[in-house]
Amino acid sequence: FLGSLPWLRASFQPPLPRHAHYTTDFFSILLKHLDQSMTHLDQLMQTANARLPDILKTLHDTVQQADEALHASNALLHSGGAAASNPESTTLPHTLYELSRTAQSLRALMDYLDSHPNALVFGKRP
Repeated sequence: FLGSLPWLRASFQPPLPRHAHYTTDFFSILLKHLDQSMTHLDQLMQTANARLPDILKTLHDTVQQADEALHASNALLHSGGAAASNPESTTLPHTLYELSRTAQSLRALMDYLDSHPNALVFGKRP
C-alpha cells in the first residue's frame, strides 16, 4: 500500500541513521504518525466522496449546455441566416470546431471521472 503512494512513504522515512537501533519509542511515534496520516486521508476521502456527485453533475450539465450551444450555432450557420452571409463568417466555422473539441474534451473528462472518481483527489495515474 505505501509503495503506491511515494509521498506518503517518504513522510515515514526514519530520521535516524541506518546504523541506529530502533526503539519501541521510535515505533510508537511512527505508528502514531501513520495513524494520524490515515485519519487525515480518511477525512479527505469522505469529503471528496460527499462532493463528488455534485461535481460530476455540474460537469455533466456543462457538457450538455456546450453541446446544445454547438447544435444551435450549427443550425444557425446552415440555415442561411445572417450568420452565414456575414463577411466574418469564416471565423464562425473555426469557432464551432473549437466548441466541438471543447465539448468532446468535457465529455471525455466526465467519462473518466465517472469511472475513476478518486482522480479528483489523487490525479490521473500513469
